[in-house]
Amino acid sequence: MTDKDAKRRPGRPKGTPKTGGRRKGTPNKVTADTKEWLSGLLAGLRGRIEQDFVQIDPETRIFAFTRLVGYVVPKQQALTVEERVKAEFKEMRRMLDNAPEKAVKDIAAKMLELYRRQEGRF
Repeated sequence: MTDKDAKRRPGRPKGTPKTGGRRKGTPNKVTADTKEWLSGLLAGLRGRIEQDFVQIDPETRIFAFTRLVGYVVPKQQALTVEERVKAEFKEMRRMLDNAPEKAVKDIAAKMLELYRRQEGRF
């Protein structure tokens, strides 16, 4: 066996375009079918689930609610103060870059006026 043979790997060479199977982004049929079935089941049991939910003790209800809400409301990422300031500054810069020059000058003048009114305190 030569060094060249030892370095060969099975499969297609890296960078070769995909030629078969599902296309990228195509949903998995089993997953789609399961979600559809589960949605139908929950829709049919909605009244019963709501009745059961109000009958459980408050502590369990709050626990269940906090677990379920994560499926419909996205979690907010925790940002450090520095990250938040950077993000806000980046957005402000984007807005100022796209604003008419007169608007930028008016905003700057208003900011200076507010700064002077506060005697340099923000």
